[in-house]
Amino acid sequence: MTALLKRMEQFLIRNDRDLGNLMFYVALAMFIPLLIFGQSFLIHGVGGNHILMVINISMALLIFKELLMRQLDWRSLGGLLAIMVMSELFWHADERWSIPVLIFLFSARTVSWKVAGRVAAAAATLSTALVILSALIGWTPNYCLPIGGRDRWTLGFNYVLVAPTIFLGVTMVWICLKKNRISWWELLSLTVLNVALFAATKSRLPFFIVMLALLSAVVLKIWPDLLKNHRWIKWILIWSFVAFALFSIIASVGYLHNAGWAVALNSHLDHRIMLAAKALKKAGFTLLGYDYHMVGNGINYEGVADAVTEGKYTYIDNLYMQTLVRRGMLFLVLFLAATTWLMRKLMDREPQGYFIIMLSLLALQAVIQDNFFQLCYNPLLLLYGMVLMRGPEEDEWESPMLERLRARRRGGTGGPGNAVPAADGAGTPEPDADDRFVI
Repeated sequence: MTALLKRMEQFLIRNDRDLGNLMFYVALAMFIPLLIFGQSFLIHGVGGNHILMVINISMALLIFKELLMRQLDWRSLGGLLAIMVMSELFWHADERWSIPVLIFLFSARTVSWKVAGRVAAAAATLSTALVILSALIGWTPNYCLPIGGRDRWTLGFNYVLVAPTIFLGVTMVWICLKKNRISWWELLSLTVLNVALFAATKSRLPFFIVMLALLSAVVLKIWPDLLKNHRWIKWILIWSFVAFALFSIIASVGYLHNAGWAVALNSHLDHRIMLAAKALKKAGFTLLGYDYHMVGNGINYEGVADAVTEGKYTYIDNLYMQTLVRRGMLFLVLFLAATTWLMRKLMDREPQGYFIIMLSLLALQAVIQDNFFQLCYNPLLLLYGMVLMRGPEEDEWESPMLERLRARRRGGTGGPGNAVPAADGAGTPEPDADDRFVI
């Protein structure tokens, strides 16, 4: 018995990183479908205790991962402190559902983007496809909502924007995974899929953003060194979140003072500026935020919108203004500082600029949509842990277990970070620096 326990201990010590990160991927594969199903009619009637149980299992896996790997350095401790502050601010804003996402960001500091990105994209795609299929064959309701003079299908979700926004995130993740190796067939398939979702939901913003993302992928496929050779473009893009946040605040203040340009812009944006301005007038600028009650156009199982039930629409779609009003100035400053720092570090760690472009497009999306802090919509959130909480010397690390499996397939032996000799002894060439980027 003692010998068996020793062998188990040696196995855990030898493979702690593989097993720990495997727990992360399993937790991620459980958590993202839960977020998606929670916005659908597919699990209508499932008790809150069952949903909480899945969340608790995911969190338990992340805790076991940390206990197994025991990797805490000054970067990790700094990240943990920031996570604790943000968690307290989310709690104060009565948004406790966001705290597990912050735990995922902290735990992501040891995993590979190549694996985590694929897991997130696969989990989101399969879950969303299941919801849409169940609606199309009649298992769940597929309501048609006449919003803004357009007939818009919900595709089994409680709002029309859910499905296209999820696939916007999937598209961005896939572009960042494949980079300039993405095939024309993949680009065409992603385009057709997003066009089909737009035809059903008439959701213009996610469609506009995803078309810009696909256009960026086409441009970088044709000119892969464009941003490498023109770093000034990346220098401009890293300030996207700060620029759009300032624009949002100025537009809201301008509307309050009846500025002509702000009133005209409000009309073009379906009165979104007016709603943010009203909230700002009521709550003002506070350090920790104001408990501002928001009512949107989400529908219940009978197809009745919350705004109809409660008598008015008060939802702040602008992420920056919603953060300023509900979560406070401290949260907004921390968010903008962390995001700008993240994009600055990505300038050097990923020279082709795919991540910076996608994050900049999300900054633009945040002017009208507030989905940034949800993993099912934005798996790129994991970059906060992968980049800010570990050093550049760790970026090229990949799983030793995966390296051993590759070595066996090639008939050689090798370890992480080393070229593995091929069966004929010719050796394996070192990959390009961008190919090794696995944050």
